[in-house]
Amino acid sequence: MAKNFAVREYEVETKKIEGAFSIALVSDVHGKVYGEDNEPVAQALAAMDPDFILLPGDLVSAEREETDEPAVRLVERLAKVAPLFISPGNHERALRYKKLKYGNGRYDALRKAFAEAGARFLSNSSTFADNGEESARLTGLDLPLWKYTKFKRPELSAEELHERLGKSDGRHFQILLAHNPAFIDQYFEWGADLVVSGHYHGGLVRGAVTGRSLMDPYGFALPKYGYGLYENDGAYAVVTSGIGDHSLPVRVFNPHEAVHIKVRGRGYGGN
Repeated sequence: MAKNFAVREYEVETKKIEGAFSIALVSDVHGKVYGEDNEPVAQALAAMDPDFILLPGDLVSAEREETDEPAVRLVERLAKVAPLFISPGNHERALRYKKLKYGNGRYDALRKAFAEAGARFLSNSSTFADNGEESARLTGLDLPLWKYTKFKRPELSAEELHERLGKSDGRHFQILLAHNPAFIDQYFEWGADLVVSGHYHGGLVRGAVTGRSLMDPYGFALPKYGYGLYENDGAYAVVTSGIGDHSLPVRVFNPHEAVHIKVRGRGYGGN
């Protein structure tokens, strides 16, 4: 069955490994289903032959409980492809606020379901992943809901980031799953070698020639880290347009996508 999303490929380099990693990235699912039970998504990621799969948030839509089941089923499918790691987005975070009408225990139920489906959920916590030859440290950032307030420019100090995450790993290749790309400068300062983010949905509209995001979810034009691959003194950030939609299913020059990130070490001699 035909898929209605693109597959984007990026290559990055690091001195912290000798060989290579293959990483599959999918963000902002929002319970979307492609084809028969997301078979096209599973096939696309399997074709990447990933060492692990990263899902940095918004697997569901907070106000739509019907998105939970397809999100869990997708996690179950992808966990059979490769080790799977999830960090929360603003929609998962919203489920923890009891004063909101959808804060009804769904967060705990989803975390349990994701774990039973075979995923590791990283909420201001870290773990290690390897492919038998190389290892990476994975850290998942969980930010409070007010860091996502619309029509305000969010702030995150380096001190607050350290309080939430502790120290980065200066020896291992440090990957940070951080749903919100507004703070990528701080993520680099913290010590991330590779940041994976979503949230902006590619800016909804991207320039036909430049590919640049024209708007962020906060209501401001031309976000600094709106979409694509960014490099900063040997560290990288990938901001994906995501594979699903939330309240505005409007995209112009901005396809849904799954992402393949190839991490090459200094001794890698393959293709």
